[in-house]
Amino acid sequence: MQQPLHETRNEFHRTTIDRRTITYSLEVVQQPEKARACGSGNKSSNDRRPVDPPPVVELKIHINGSEATMIYDATFMLYASLEVARPIAAGKMHTPSAIPVLAGVTVASAAYLEKPKRAAYFIFPDLSVRHEGWYRLRFSLFEGVKHDIDADLGKPFDRSLRVDNVNAPVRHEGVFNRMDVLSTPFQVYSAKKFPGLDQSTELSVLVADQGCRVRIRRDVRQRKRRPKAGAEGDEAPSSYQGTPHANNRPLDHSRSASRDSLGSQYDRRESVDSLYGRPALPNRQMSGSSLPMTSPAPSPFNVNAASFCVWTICSV
Repeated sequence: MQQPLHETRNEFHRTTIDRRTITYSLEVVQQPEKARACGSGNKSSNDRRPVDPPPVVELKIHINGSEATMIYDATFMLYASLEVARPIAAGKMHTPSAIPVLAGVTVASAAYLEKPKRAAYFIFPDLSVRHEGWYRLRFSLFEGVKHDIDADLGKPFDRSLRVDNVNAPVRHEGVFNRMDVLSTPFQVYSAKKFPGLDQSTELSVLVADQGCRVRIRRDVRQRKRRPKAGAEGDEAPSSYQGTPHANNRPLDHSRSASRDSLGSQYDRRESVDSLYGRPALPNRQMSGSSLPMTSPAPSPFNVNAASFCVWTICSV
């Protein structure tokens, strides 16, 4: 694939009314690498992911060969548009069925920063693509000229529209498209194939530290928390390793540990049947053949007690 014209870097020269030569240099210092398609449905804006990493374009201005980025008084805007990345080859190219649409904030103003270099930077932290495929971004530089001496040669300002009031707002006599620069191709994945966002680059962190609005993603890996120091922390390892404490041993619920086998000092308390004269039930260890097959006859004491209860209730 042949590299297209003005990819990554471009320069433009112009001459002002007072015969000064102004040179504009645009360079994409942070290229977009990947993105997740956000679709074109009604709910596409709810789960929209930006292009990663955010594109950053650097602008430098030289007047007659001298650095003048920080002192040149003008208004700069950079407009981003989306293009399909096509190889330059003979033959007909396949026309995509869906028109690529760039969503988000597509215009950025110049931010004059000291790092990584003294220059003007255009940052695009909120760009998304609706359809998957291979694309590239085209950045178009627009300049709003403020002063008469900065007008292009042969295109002076119309003096009839000038305002003599010093406190009046600055009037831009003209907004001109100076130049374009292209990014390298990047891939837009579907939601299922998207590999995920990477950690923020050093340049993104650097511009964010200087006040620019950029989403910063730190390392997602977290260190294991150490146990707290103190009495509880010192005893924590003993509960997971080594010999367990005697008080923490499980209880034995087998029949061999029942009261019948502990000895004669643990006598059973008298049951309700023994209090009312009923024969006691046989021991648990007796076999099934030794158990009586017929129910015991009620004792006279129980019959008399039951009759007494019925007579008492009826009399009341």
